[in-house]
Amino acid sequence: MSRGTGLSPDEAAKYGYELLPQYVPNYQHVEYAKWYLILSSQLPILITGILYLWIVYKEPTKVLSENKANWKMYVLATLLFFLIMPLVGFIGEWNQNIYIPFPSLQNYLLDSEIKSGIYTLSFTDMNSTGELLIMIFFIGIITAIAEELVFRAGLQNILVQTKMNPHIAIWLGATLFSIMHFQFYGFFVRLLLGVLLGYLYYWSKDIRTSIIAHAFNNSLAMILAYNIGKINDELPDESNYIVLIPSAVLAAAVIWGINKLRTTNLTSLRQ
Repeated sequence: MSRGTGLSPDEAAKYGYELLPQYVPNYQHVEYAKWYLILSSQLPILITGILYLWIVYKEPTKVLSENKANWKMYVLATLLFFLIMPLVGFIGEWNQNIYIPFPSLQNYLLDSEIKSGIYTLSFTDMNSTGELLIMIFFIGIITAIAEELVFRAGLQNILVQTKMNPHIAIWLGATLFSIMHFQFYGFFVRLLLGVLLGYLYYWSKDIRTSIIAHAFNNSLAMILAYNIGKINDELPDESNYIVLIPSAVLAAAVIWGINKLRTTNLTSLRQ
């Protein structure tokens, strides 16, 4: 791990991935390790979310069906996460270039990037469309369901029920969501995504909205990884303001549309 000293966060993550074959030279064992990482990280989160729903709602499926499906909201949420890709890339690039004036802390954070590289980049070693579909199912869909049940339907709901200001609850929940990924050089990207997912759930009152947006984001990352050979939470050309500015404006327009749709739905419910 100490060899990561002096590397950039992106180089440290790649270095972590390159370490894996040195310690697990048998390719089949690497595959087993990959599945162990997937199952050991996602199943506990999914089980925690289901247990929360079981305790609070008595029926785990109630939180998914208590509101009528709103397909317009789902489409707008998915469109929003597509449009924010350039902004996510810009923030990700800025996040990776944050200067840490304390060498020991910087080395610790880079060690975390190395460990993250072992975990994250190993998922991108996909050699067929079948493997891509499996990764979309586990990393795209299952991860989205698990994390949304825990952080939005669970944590965010608990904070709001304590009479905390909903906006504070959303930002606090998103902060904890990002911290739990233990990756400083991706912290602000996940904070942004967590905030947007929190507002989507708060506005729609339907956990399916944030699950669909989250699953779309994760699945798109896996598709990009399959096509370009590595996970890339960022848009390839982060400095392209010709793309960044219009996409940000359109994303703001979509947020306005979501809020308007939410207002319309609330008015119709009151009537």
